[in-house]
Amino acid sequence: MRGLYECLLGMRLIGISANDLKQIFEDEALICGLDNTWYTARDCLWSSTTTIRGKLVLNSLYGDLRDFFVGSLGISELTPELVYDKLTAQDGPELSIEEAKETLVAFNAFLSAGSGTKGFALMDRKLLGEDFAAVAKFLDFGMDEIRILQPLIQWLGLGDRYLSSTVKEITCADRESTRPISFPHRDIRRKAHALLRPRASYDQNELYALLRNSETLETEAITAELSLNQDNKVLKVTKESASLHIQHDTDGLKIYVPRDRRNQEVCFNSKLPRRLCEWMMADPTTQIAGAVSSDAVTVIQSVLSAQPFALDDILDEHGIVEADIDEDDTEIPVADEDYDEEGDAETENTGAGANDDLLARPETPPSRETPPSAPSSNNTPGMATPPSSVASPEVISASYVTTRSNHAVSRPRLRPMDAYGVVEGPGDSYSSLLQNVVDHAERAGFPSRGVFDMSVLDAALSGSPGNHGTATKVFRLLSTSGPERDKQVGAAGELFVFEMLSRLQPRLTGFSQANWESTIRHYASAHPNYANMTRWTGKETADITYHDVDGVFTSLLIDKGYLDAGTWAHARPRYFIEVKTTTGSYRTPFFMSKYQYQRMHDNSHHDNSSCDTVYVIFRVFKLGTDDTGVRILVDPESMRLRNELSFTAESWSVVPAA
Repeated sequence: MRGLYECLLGMRLIGISANDLKQIFEDEALICGLDNTWYTARDCLWSSTTTIRGKLVLNSLYGDLRDFFVGSLGISELTPELVYDKLTAQDGPELSIEEAKETLVAFNAFLSAGSGTKGFALMDRKLLGEDFAAVAKFLDFGMDEIRILQPLIQWLGLGDRYLSSTVKEITCADRESTRPISFPHRDIRRKAHALLRPRASYDQNELYALLRNSETLETEAITAELSLNQDNKVLKVTKESASLHIQHDTDGLKIYVPRDRRNQEVCFNSKLPRRLCEWMMADPTTQIAGAVSSDAVTVIQSVLSAQPFALDDILDEHGIVEADIDEDDTEIPVADEDYDEEGDAETENTGAGANDDLLARPETPPSRETPPSAPSSNNTPGMATPPSSVASPEVISASYVTTRSNHAVSRPRLRPMDAYGVVEGPGDSYSSLLQNVVDHAERAGFPSRGVFDMSVLDAALSGSPGNHGTATKVFRLLSTSGPERDKQVGAAGELFVFEMLSRLQPRLTGFSQANWESTIRHYASAHPNYANMTRWTGKETADITYHDVDGVFTSLLIDKGYLDAGTWAHARPRYFIEVKTTTGSYRTPFFMSKYQYQRMHDNSHHDNSSCDTVYVIFRVFKLGTDDTGVRILVDPESMRLRNELSFTAESWSVVPAA
């Protein structure tokens, strides 16, 4: 057959074109393989670095006839599609390990991998994708695929490539066509007090005055310039039609929205809630907004969309505590304008929705002093330190009040919301929540601090900043005021820690309910196993205290990487355990009173002091969900000095850094 193929290559066939010859070989089995088996051109490959089932590789049989088989008959070489199909085939025999490796190497040869540092964007917003389609580079996945790949994207550290987070927008409103908002219930002034309830860290009066004196205006035209930084170039797109412009200067706050009813509806239910939330959360000095949770945006959207008379009840449903200042009852006049004939009539009852309960207040801030500055790097004697090559899973930032500099335009920064202090879901039984807590404590293992702590990866794979996993079971605490609900959540977290410590193996010598010295421990009596739990009548030094007389608990902390064996192996300290609980993720801020901060400082070992006492914080997170967990901060003052705990100018809040 070789001679025949050589003849066909060297001669001109009368009445048969090159295409006809190619078609004949594609339709008829005219190519001879091993053992006199015959193949069509479609069943052949010229060359391949891996075996493809059902394909004959020709270069090993007819190596000198490439011009005929490839040039005349158009037989292709190995393609990435063929290799991919082999790797993903479900109906064929399972590949051996060696064959799988061989196939992966072959597939890898087709991939021209781009560097992760090269510019590309992830299209998570349709309109932004259309705006930049002609000028920007995108990862070749659609929005649905990007959504499916979100955990992988976060794990790979590519979360900063989303269009929604990388595109910057500069807007401008047409002042000549401006008029006051046509729908009075959308006037931001009427929502000023409600917007404070996702509360400011301090100086709520300043923010309230700014919102109360703001202007919400309609305009015929809002333009925008969108910019995207890619490959060290700023790509710009001009839009003649935008939906929002927020102007904050020395004249006050003005919010411009479209006059068109449809566009205005879209604005109030999409862009305005997030932009307003970012504006309120932005640093007063730098004007840079931090991460804004989707829960916070949802609450702001509810406030903006609701009639004023229903705001208190709506915020109570979200578990938002009341603002610390009284609402200004001065009537806000309705502008004398020709309103949209289709506008909804407002039926406001100023007496409805009032909440007579006093809800939780922030901790009383300490004196305005700056704690001693932390050294740039040091290892605290006796404290186990994670390897330098691995980021510590306990990087936290704590906040306290300091004197701030004055700026021409400033506003108080809002604290991130703690999942609104409520656990929601089926049933109104607090005992059901406590049973859920006990069940999780029974299954929970004592977390380690070390190289292989998977909680960081778990947090990355559970979603974005602000979305920390989906709970399959949650609970609602009904008919309780803010302080009461906070105490119930706090007591449930303490029960989780108490149960976990009670179940340690080997058991802690002498550990009992007498070690639970919290003033809210009696809430646990709603659980049948703790029906006889009484109020703690002594002086509270910590939620749980324990004198480790035989060193069992200390040995556990050494084994789990929290304490150094050389220093603590023979120590028998007394432990002061503080429990901080949230229904949100472990990155949700928690707050320390000045007394807790002082106790944390007094019981630290950063100066190689005695090993008589240890201060520990148990951070319980995602309470009431199937993902309830705990992180442990041993000697948090030493962690601060090792730059694992940073203090910023705010209130006494502690939040794990990203």
